[in-house]
Amino acid sequence: MGPDLMDQMRSQAEKFGAQLISDDVEAVDLTGKIKKVTDSAGKIWEAKAVILAMGSGYRKLGVEGRNSSRAAASPGAPPATAPSSATSPSP
Repeated sequence: MGPDLMDQMRSQAEKFGAQLISDDVEAVDLTGKIKKVTDSAGKIWEAKAVILAMGSGYRKLGVEGRNSSRAAASPGAPPATAPSSATSPSP
């Protein structure tokens, strides 16, 4: 669903004249009426409106044993959950 939604949003924006540029951004100046974005090649793009899509990246949970195939395959291993104090209201 995510990639399909992204494609639909891109098509909708382009239909109304938006120019989409996929590049690394080195600097932004969002002050004033005209916004400036400098790309990785040093080219400065100017526009009245800028949408910055930062993307996503893989992050480990930092929970001991969660990145081990042995822990994930252990039958009867409890699922990783938040501490009970975080899920239960205090008396």
